Amino acid sequence: MLLALLRAGIEGMTTQEEVHLAGHTYFVDIALPDLKIAIEFDGRIKYGDTVDEVHDSIEAEQRRQRDLERAGWKVIRVRWSDLTLIDEVVAQVLVAIHVKKGH
Repeated sequence: MLLALLRAGIEGMTTQEEVHLAGHTYFVDIALPDLKIAIEFDGRIKYGDTVDEVHDSIEAEQRRQRDLERAGWKVIRVRWSDLTLIDEVVAQVLVAIHVKKGH
C-alpha cells in the first residue's frame, strides 16, 4: 500500500502516526498528518478469535474512527481484498488530498 502511494507521488506520509484524541492515543497506519488523512489497513486477523472479541474489536474500531473524524481527519479504510484494486485505493487517496487542499 505504502509503495503504491509513493509511486503515485504522494509526499508527507508517515506510518504509525501517533494521534492523541479524547483521552486516547491512536496509531494511524499511514497518515498525511498535515492534511489529517488517515489510511487504515484492515487485516484479516486483528479482530480476535471469539464472537465477543470480534464484536469488541469492531466497536473499538468504529469509536476510534468517530474520534478521528470529529477531530477533522478523513479516514480511508483499506481491506485486504482492496489490494487487488490498488489503483482505486490510490485514486481515493488522491481525491481526499485534493478535497483537503481545497482544489
